[in-house]
Amino acid sequence: MTKRIYVGNLSYQTTENDLSALFEQCGQVESVNIITDRDTGRSKGFAFVEMANDDAEKARVRSAAVAVDAAATAEAAVAVAAAEAAAADAAATAEAVTNEPCGKAATAT
Repeated sequence: MTKRIYVGNLSYQTTENDLSALFEQCGQVESVNIITDRDTGRSKGFAFVEMANDDAEKARVRSAAVAVDAAATAEAAVAVAAAEAAAADAAATAEAVTNEPCGKAATAT
């Protein structure tokens, strides 16, 4: 008996061979089907993988752990980008202040 697993948030460059290789780490893959747009043939970013019931459960648990790791990595990347933007703004403000006479910012009159 096989179980069909939904796999979402895929890169558009992901191939069926990529998914098969990933899920084969958990057991035998029966089939992989990346869903594509009928007009363009481009991936829609999700797929279905068929595996034996026991192997499918292992794969589901493993892919959930990978998704959590990916979400944490993405969250960290956003935090770093925000910190870099704040630092750049602070540096620009400091530069504007030091370019004014006597280190004071000009005021509108």
